[in-house]
Formats: sequence, structure tokens, C-alpha cells
Amino acid sequence: MNIPLTTAVLASLTVAMIVLRIFWLRVPARLRYFLVRLAFVFIVLQLLSTATKWSTTSGRLNAFINWCAIAGYQLIIVLFTRQRPRWLTTISAIILLVPVFASTILMPLGELFEVPARLIPVSRNVVFVKYAWNEGTNSGVDLIIFRKPFFAPFLKRRVERFAFNNQQCNTAAATVTMEPDNQSVRVVCPPNEQNPGPIERVIPLH
Repeated sequence: MNIPLTTAVLASLTVAMIVLRIFWLRVPARLRYFLVRLAFVFIVLQLLSTATKWSTTSGRLNAFINWCAIAGYQLIIVLFTRQRPRWLTTISAIILLVPVFASTILMPLGELFEVPARLIPVSRNVVFVKYAWNEGTNSGVDLIIFRKPFFAPFLKRRVERFAFNNQQCNTAAATVTMEPDNQSVRVVCPPNEQNPGPIERVIPLH
């Protein structure tokens, strides 16, 4: 994950929103009306996606929507500083903007600049993705299982997420298979030198 690039782009976006706020009254009224409502649309869309665990099958499209939601959030916050008393709304805006640079926000945004993770099919409507991660001396993979509706194969809903440490098992060979009942999947991480036994989990799909 290219955190420096993502941080730099996000910082540039923040500066752009501040400049827009300075020249806000010079923006045509119809465009101002459109931008504010578009900001709320993307914010609500992202909140619904997070709350319901639904997203599109395109990683870059999901990241783009995420960026638009962040841009909308920043626009609403900087416009808030136009209210009086200015000193209080400005301090409040700074406090509200700082969390945007947290790692939990930056990592999803960074997917726009990365090669999209491949959706690995398990069955006709079940897929999973594998993300490698590295935190200093600790490393491993995340397996995220999704279910796609038959009526909208371009959408997916997150079922479960598993994190496997390289000290626990052979994360490179971790995989997901469908159970015979077609109502659940089996997550398997094969053994390695440190752990002679595999790690297995059976996850219902409903």
C-alpha cells in the first residue's frame, strides 16, 4: 500500500477544498447548489456501503467512491467554517479533519493507486480476495469472503474477514472452498514449520 502517495494526494485535496472555500462566493450559485448536494450523496452512499457491507466488484470503483465521499466530507466541513463565530468553527473543522488522515481511512483510499485485488471464485456467487500485509516483523494475509447476488453480479456483500499470521500457518497457500451443503464455506490455512496443524474455519453464508 502506497501510504506516502495516498497521504500526499489527500493533503492536496484538503488544500483544494480550503481554496474552494476561500473563493466559494465566486462560484456560480447553481454549481454551489450542485456541489453541496453531490457531497451529501457520496457521503450517504459510502456510509450505506460501510453499514450494509455492500460494494461493487471493482476495487478501483469502490476506492473512487470512497475518495468522493472524503472530498464531500471535507467540503461540508470547510464550508462549516463560514459560520460564526469563525474561531470556534475553524477549530472544530480542524478537529474533524484530522481523523481523515488515520490509517483506517488511508488504506482503502490507497487502493485507487494499487493493482486491484483479484476476485478468486469459490462458486458461482461466492468469491474471495487475498490481501498480503506486513507490519514490521509481523506479516500475513487477510482473506475476505464475499457473496454476489444472482440479480446483480456487479455487486458483492462481505460475509467474513480472516487474518492469518505467517507464524500461524502457510499463509501463501490459504484458500476458501465451498462446503457440500452449498450454504457455507471452509477457510483453510495449511500448516507450516512453526505449527504442524492447519487452521480451519467453517463460515455460513447467510
